[in-house]
Amino acid sequence: MISQNCKKIFSLILLFLLGGCAGNIGKPTLPEASRVNLSGMQINLWSDQAVDVDRKATIGIGELLLIDPMGRKTGFIADTQSVVSEIPDSDYDQDAGIGDDTTGAPGEPVKELGVPTPGDGTYKLKVIGTGLGEYNIGMYANSLSGEGAQKRIKGYISGGQIQEVEISYTQAGGLTGMTKKVTFETIRQELQSGKALNLITNDGIFNSLIKKVDNAEEAYKRGQKNAALNILNAFNNELETQKGT
Repeated sequence: MISQNCKKIFSLILLFLLGGCAGNIGKPTLPEASRVNLSGMQINLWSDQAVDVDRKATIGIGELLLIDPMGRKTGFIADTQSVVSEIPDSDYDQDAGIGDDTTGAPGEPVKELGVPTPGDGTYKLKVIGTGLGEYNIGMYANSLSGEGAQKRIKGYISGGQIQEVEISYTQAGGLTGMTKKVTFETIRQELQSGKALNLITNDGIFNSLIKKVDNAEEAYKRGQKNAALNILNAFNNELETQKGT
């Protein structure tokens, strides 16, 4: 069986490959730690629940790395396990999140990346997995006139995986687009994360979905795009027929 939440996210990523947009899903209500009002760009990463790869401890879901249109970077560099701030006036930090007053449980850590004076162009955002779970990216940006916009993206990730988001920004219009990059490999990664989280509990269904992704990729590489789309439609139909909770 597949949980409804897992089905929803996999359906969204399929929309991208079938010609839609998986990333722009409206204006969210962000957690308190994410409600930041900067004249520029603010990106936050958090998880409602993330565990380590052995499902033993609650940890942060991941790290962020933003690359601006000129190739400058701010955020976490996985290869060197270090933080850089090459984009002018940018910063990258972690907020402890809001704990539970009743149980005393600590809050989920929130990664915060700010760029007060972003330039026009397309930015690449990398989500670098450190834990296993569902992640949330909250984006808030102001234009020069002060008009603000929010967008949010969700997905599943595991330690060592990297997923990418493309952000479009202009000083005149502010945040104009935010789209999650979807590839055959990222679909496989999210299926594997869903399986590890017990969101997909039937091995037969899991193997069938993985096989469809593999077959679609092989058809695409052969130049058979229509065949690849037909297989992805079959993938989506199989998701839709599952009844989970």
